[in-house]
Amino acid sequence: MADHATEDALGCSSSRVFIPTMEQLAQLHVQRPDPQSSIRHPEPLALKFKENASAPINMLPVELMVNVFLALDDWSSRGVHFNWVAKWMRAMLVCRRWREVIASNPCFWRTIVVSNSIEWLDLSISRSMGANLHLYCHRPTVLISFLPQILAQSDRIEVLCLYQLTPADLLGLCPLLSTPFPALAVLRVDHDYQSTSDPGDARYQLDEAYFPNLTNLKLHHAGLPWCPALLSHLRSLHLQRCTISPSTFSLAAFLDVLEYGIQLETLIICNSMSSACQTLHAPSHRTRKIVLPRLHRLDIRDATDCVVSFLTFVQVPISGNVFIGAQTHAADPDTFKRLGLFGAATRARLWIVPCCFWDLRLVSSGPTPLDISLRSYLTSAGTSDAESVDNGMRFLKDVLHGVPLEGLALMFPPVLFNPDVFEPLLDAFPRLQALEMGDHQSDPHHIRNRLPTSFFRLLRRPPSSPTAPSLHNPQRLVVRCPHLKALRLGWMAWNGGKLMEDLVHCLMTRAHRGAPKLETLVLRTERRDHSDWPRFGYDDEPEKYSRILRSLARTCEIDIDVARESTTHAWAHWDIDSR
Repeated sequence: MADHATEDALGCSSSRVFIPTMEQLAQLHVQRPDPQSSIRHPEPLALKFKENASAPINMLPVELMVNVFLALDDWSSRGVHFNWVAKWMRAMLVCRRWREVIASNPCFWRTIVVSNSIEWLDLSISRSMGANLHLYCHRPTVLISFLPQILAQSDRIEVLCLYQLTPADLLGLCPLLSTPFPALAVLRVDHDYQSTSDPGDARYQLDEAYFPNLTNLKLHHAGLPWCPALLSHLRSLHLQRCTISPSTFSLAAFLDVLEYGIQLETLIICNSMSSACQTLHAPSHRTRKIVLPRLHRLDIRDATDCVVSFLTFVQVPISGNVFIGAQTHAADPDTFKRLGLFGAATRARLWIVPCCFWDLRLVSSGPTPLDISLRSYLTSAGTSDAESVDNGMRFLKDVLHGVPLEGLALMFPPVLFNPDVFEPLLDAFPRLQALEMGDHQSDPHHIRNRLPTSFFRLLRRPPSSPTAPSLHNPQRLVVRCPHLKALRLGWMAWNGGKLMEDLVHCLMTRAHRGAPKLETLVLRTERRDHSDWPRFGYDDEPEKYSRILRSLARTCEIDIDVARESTTHAWAHWDIDSR
């Protein structure tokens, strides 16, 4: 058995769960067991040590135990937060063997979250034993008071992340940020979003000569030199509202430097290009696009003309993720269609937040899948909610004209559904196999979730064009979306049972006209109004409709959000598989 002490060095009983603070752990290296105890009872203590050493748990190799303890914390994917406490700290209180393994291995102590404890900082630095350090600071004022200890380790710092910086903090951190860091690979400098000071009063100006081995750079409200020496060895670059020197830049000069970023795997430029490039004239000497061979994530957000100019001369990744953010009142579909980014798309999702933005996400399947998101930030204050939805659906139809879509999802308040705009949208994509409709979440205003009957009417009728052909039949289509296999309706109002009546009528009419049976039917609905409930007797409507839907779809999943008179809340769920 492992040596479970009844009273540890901190005076804490092992019979209850204890999470130590950093200050308490810092005291572990100075508090030792009473040496007189081993003199008074040498034989029992020696036998206990021998028995514990032969226990199977203590015979594991040190390397294996280190890997197990390190797996408790996934720093790479989630990052380190200001209140982060490593989970392996608990393991130090289990037994003497585990404590010795953790205390003597520098990989546990190289990641340091700068807190109010100078003792914890000194302990971590001493136990890291020369290993490169990863420093994370969410409290710049604390870091400023510890600058002598940090500057003494400048040649060992590999990761430096500074969060919530104000102009006053930048002035105090000048000695740190103007110090050479020969081992630094990751640098992150974030401005405090909640600060009332103008970030333009004091911007951090990056000097690439101080960071010869930098590979990951993220700056917010900072300045940097746009030069080949900086970009040539970067793997990740994230700029947000940054200034690029020299102050007067042309698009041609900007692209000439970007071409040196052949090592880039992630490139994120948000609201920085418009301030850097004074002119966006097409470079006359460029006859081909810039190819960044390792790039798999691209995020470009700026004014529409800047975004289009960038995508005209930079090749998007053939696989991975692309996010395009354009600040515009009404995006021109022809402008984006000429970029040739959407021809291979097989699925599309249009998410509309009225009078705010609409987001078009396109996914292409195949051996190298590509995920493209195009977001248009609506800047006009005179556009109504309904106009925002209509403009988004028209843009979707025009920009994807001729693309063989197989899946389509429309996410906006159902009450804003316009059949005059939706009808040509459906007719433009006769190959649809999956259709999803509904808002992205439940709306507290219940009336906004009522789906009009016209939605189901359009689904059960033939296309508006009398000559619209089928994929396998040159005759006229007798129903829209003849190859529809999946229908998903999310967060729809029950509307006194009218939703279910319209759905059943639609599916029965489609079946009568020769449409194939649905593979999947998913419905999430809400019953909140007084009209949604029977006045007397047993409420058998859900069971009645579930029996009917069983014959119209192979798999039915129905979730009903139940709330009667705002006093009770429950969930009713039916998962029907007729196969």
